[in-house]
Amino acid sequence: MRSRRILYALALIAALLFQVFYDRYLARYVLACVVCLPILSLLLSLPVALRLRVQLEADEAENRRDAAGQWRLRVERHTLLPVPRLILRLRFTNDLTGWAGKKRVTCSGPSAEELIFPVRTEHCGRVTCRVTRAWLLDCLGLFVIPVRPPAPAAVLVLPIPAPAEELPDRERLEMPAATEGKQKIPNGDYELRDYRAGDPLRAVHWKLSFKRDELVVREWRGSAAPRVILAVDRFGEPEQLDRVLDRLYALSRNLLAQDCPHLVQWEEQGAVRTAAVSDRESLRACMGEMLSMGAPLRGTPMRELLSPDGDIPAVYITAGEEETP
Repeated sequence: MRSRRILYALALIAALLFQVFYDRYLARYVLACVVCLPILSLLLSLPVALRLRVQLEADEAENRRDAAGQWRLRVERHTLLPVPRLILRLRFTNDLTGWAGKKRVTCSGPSAEELIFPVRTEHCGRVTCRVTRAWLLDCLGLFVIPVRPPAPAAVLVLPIPAPAEELPDRERLEMPAATEGKQKIPNGDYELRDYRAGDPLRAVHWKLSFKRDELVVREWRGSAAPRVILAVDRFGEPEQLDRVLDRLYALSRNLLAQDCPHLVQWEEQGAVRTAAVSDRESLRACMGEMLSMGAPLRGTPMRELLSPDGDIPAVYITAGEEETP
């Protein structure tokens, strides 16, 4: 664009000099054409810019790690005039690992155009593509006309379930049987209330009870009481996070296959987050929450944060070997 403006400035200077040294009709005609041509170019490009539509989407909302995925950027014009030159700046981010990348694309022509480029799925996380800036150049390339960018698109890159030999020994877990009509879990959480006579001791939130100096119990809502806690060390390099999430995903799916509801706990900004998993939908929601927040390189192991929780066993999922207490 800068080079075109320089060329136009030279053409305008030449037309002015031609008018000065050749005071005839032809010189005035050439000067009028040079002055009016950019205005005509802008007037022809404005309807195209106003009726231009850019759409951004992904082929799949969810992809497995290392699986092929694609972004689709479609440019549609709703006028008979061709698109002079559309320039788009794209930004890609992985919310979990913090990775970011940029790309610049251009398109032009008389018809709609679809641009396809791959989704980076080498690490787990929520990968987002957004158009940070979009603008249209007029026919001469002298003026910049802003274009409304499309809404961002996101792909959830899910873990690859780890092989059975990399999972902790299920026989080491002594999972209590689910009780009928008592503690219930919601669609992913629980409520706290004061202790009442007859409440089971396993429902007592001991850590919070010590702080308040009075008994506080968890009241679960939903279909079944949690029987296992999966405590995840959600920090480290991207390769370590992938290994941890692979194990978590495989173990959670195995527990669901055996009709075993469970809790997933991890640290986030100094606090312990909890998500209850009782079916495939709640597992998908749990993974979406874990993959959509940035993970630090260093953190406190869950073994040091997790308080004793009655007779509910816990599995610690780390970048090394998982352990059960």
